Amino acid sequence: MFVFQTGERLNSSKGVLTFAQATIENMGFYTCTCVNEEGAVNKTVYLDVQSMRANKFL
Repeated sequence: MFVFQTGERLNSSKGVLTFAQATIENMGFYTCTCVNEEGAVNKTVYLDVQSMRANKFL
């Protein structure tokens, strides 16, 4: 599951978030919480739809 910077929760498949067509409204920070039997980790990415780049922050 991903959480957008507005708090909106978005379902994902195995940590992959897919947009059919990304728009300027999709631009911003997304945080993914990955959970397994050993614990949980949060990863944050910034999606820039103008350049179609995703920058990962640890």
